[in-house]
Amino acid sequence: MVTVQVRQALAYVLAVMATLQIVGLLLVAFVGPFQWYLGPVRVSAADVYWPSFTAALFGAAAMCLYASATRAPRLRVWAERAALVAVPASMVALVWPLLGADFAFGHDIRPHATYAYLFDRALRQGQVPVRWVETISYGQGQPLFNHYQVGLYYLVSFVHYVVPSLSLSLKLVVAALWYAGPLFMFLLFRPLGRLPAAAAAAMLAWAPYLLLNNYVRAAFPELLAVSLAPAVLWAIDRFLRTGGPLYLSALALAVGAILLSHLPTVLITLPMFAAYGASRLLSRQATVTRAAALLPAAAIGAGLAAFYVWPALAELGQIRIALLTGSYFDYHDHFVHPVQWVDYRWGYGPSMRGPGDDMSLQIGVLQWVAIAGAAAAVLSVVTKRRAWSQTGELACWLCVALLSMFMMTEPSTVVWDFVRPLSFVQFPWRLLLLVAIACAAMTALLVSLIRSRTVQAAVVIAVVTTQWYVTRDYRKAAYDRPRMAIAIDTEDWRDTDMAFREPGYDPVSAATQDSVAEGRWAIAAGAGNVTVRRMADDELDLDVNSDERSGMQLVVNSPYVLGWILWLDGVKTDFTVRPSDGYLVVDVPPGHHRVEARFLDTPTRARANRATVVSALLWVVSLAVFWRRSRHTGTTAPPRASSP
Repeated sequence: MVTVQVRQALAYVLAVMATLQIVGLLLVAFVGPFQWYLGPVRVSAADVYWPSFTAALFGAAAMCLYASATRAPRLRVWAERAALVAVPASMVALVWPLLGADFAFGHDIRPHATYAYLFDRALRQGQVPVRWVETISYGQGQPLFNHYQVGLYYLVSFVHYVVPSLSLSLKLVVAALWYAGPLFMFLLFRPLGRLPAAAAAAMLAWAPYLLLNNYVRAAFPELLAVSLAPAVLWAIDRFLRTGGPLYLSALALAVGAILLSHLPTVLITLPMFAAYGASRLLSRQATVTRAAALLPAAAIGAGLAAFYVWPALAELGQIRIALLTGSYFDYHDHFVHPVQWVDYRWGYGPSMRGPGDDMSLQIGVLQWVAIAGAAAAVLSVVTKRRAWSQTGELACWLCVALLSMFMMTEPSTVVWDFVRPLSFVQFPWRLLLLVAIACAAMTALLVSLIRSRTVQAAVVIAVVTTQWYVTRDYRKAAYDRPRMAIAIDTEDWRDTDMAFREPGYDPVSAATQDSVAEGRWAIAAGAGNVTVRRMADDELDLDVNSDERSGMQLVVNSPYVLGWILWLDGVKTDFTVRPSDGYLVVDVPPGHHRVEARFLDTPTRARANRATVVSALLWVVSLAVFWRRSRHTGTTAPPRASSP
C-alpha cells in the first residue's frame, strides 16, 4: 500500500511536470517552436498540442493522487468546475472550422446551401408548408420539400428572420446543433451526477463520426437528428422513472422534431429507443402503465410531423425515388470492413465498395476503451454473480454498440435485404452514430462507479484532452482546406456553377435530361403578349393578350406532379402534360384572359396538414394540463444507483 506521504510527493512531482508543460505551451504560443539542449537532455516543442495534452494529463493525475492522500474539499470543487467548463469550452475548437468566411469544404455543402436558399425564398413568398421550389434554373422545378427532410431548413429560416445573413444563419444553426446533442446527453445522465454526465457529453461531442459528418460529409440534417436522439431518450427516461407528465410533452416535441429532421436516422435509432424502454422495464425501473403512456405521446409527436412525413411517404411514386436507392446509393456497396474501425487515417473522398474508402469510418480510441470497460464490467458482474442495478443498462448499451457494428458489416446483408425500408439508409456505416451514442452512455455509467468526485473530474478532463489531441489533424485539415464560395446571400450566385440539384426529386413526368427553359412560361403556338401579375415558386398569375384570330398555346415551364392546377379567367381548366419535359400546356382563346397556375395540396397533403394542426392543439392542451398538474404534485427524479 502506497503511503500518504508517497502519494503526496508523487502528486507534487506531477504538478511540477504539468507546470513545465504549461511553460512550454506558452513558449510555443508566443515565441514559436523551440529546441533546447540542457546537457544530455533535449527540451523541444513543435506545436501547442503535445504540451497541452501532457499538461492536462499530468495535472489530472496529480489531482487524483493528492485527493487520495488528503481531504481537500476545495480541490474537489475546483476540479469539478474545471471539468464542467472544459467540455463546452473545448467544443469551440470543434465548431470553429465551420465558421468564418464562405463555407467549409464538405461533400454535401452545396446541396444544403442551395436548399437553405430555396427553402427560405419559398417560405418568404408565403408558401406554408414549403413543398414545391423552382430551382436555380427555369424549367427544373421540384416537389423537393414534399419529400426531403425540412427540419434543418425551418430552423435556418427562423434564425434568418433575426440574423440578416442566410449563410451565417446556416453556420450558426449547425454550430448550435453540435452543442445540442452533448447537452441532451448531459441531461440524460444527470441523475448519475454532473461529472458522469459531462463525460458522456464529451464522448458524444468529440465522437469521430460527428467530425466525419460535419467536416467531411457536411451532413447537417443528420446532425440535427443525432442531436435530437438523446433528447428522445431523455424524455423517455425521465417519464419512466418519475412519471412527470411534462416529460410526455417533451417526448412528443422531440419525436416530432426528429421525424422532421432526417427519416433515415429515425429508422436507425428507432430500435435503440425501443431497447432503452425495454431495459427500463426489465430492470424494474419503470412500470408497464408508464411505458404504455409513451405511445400516445409518441403518436402526438408523429402527428406534429405529419404534414411532412405523410406526403413524403405516400407520394413517393410521384418522383424518381429509385435514383436515391440505386447506383451509388445502393447499400450493398457501402458495408464497412472491420479493419476500418481501427484505421485512423483521415480523408475527404467518397465512400466506395471495399475497405478502400478515402474517408474515415473509425471507432475512436476512447470509444474502444468504453466498449472494453463495459464488457469487462458486465462480465465481472455475471461471473461473480454480483447484484448491480446498472448491469442491465450497461449491457443494453453494449448490445446496442455491438449490434450496430454487426449491422454495418457485410454478414448483415440478409437483414438489409429483408427489411426493405433500410434501403433508404443508403450507407450502412451510418450506424456509427449508434456506436457514438452508446459509447457516450457507457462512459457515463462507468465513470459513475468511481467514488471520488475529484477522480471523476480528472477522468472528464482526460477524456476531453485526449480527444482534443487525437483529433488535432482532423480539425487542422478542416480549417486549412480551401473554402467554398457559395454566396447564397446574393442573387447573382445563380449564375455560378455552385448551385445543386438532385434529379432523384424530379417528378416522373420531367425530362430525363436536364431541361432548362428561358423563363417560367413560354408561347408554344399562336401570338400575343404575357404580363406577370404575381410569380412565386408555387404560383404563376399571368395576364394574357392572345391573337384575336388564332388564340395562343401557353406553356408553364414546371414539370407536372399531383397538385398543379390551372385556372382560366377564374375557372378551373384542363391542360395537357407535354411528354418531352412534363411541362403544363393550356390553350388560351383569342382576346384578353387571366391564366393562373398553382401548386396546391392533394387530399393526402390536406389530411396531413389537418393531422398536424390537431396534434399541435392536443400538444398545447396537454402541456397546459400537465404544467398545472406538475405544479401541484412537484415530481422529482430520484438518483440512479451508482455503486456496485
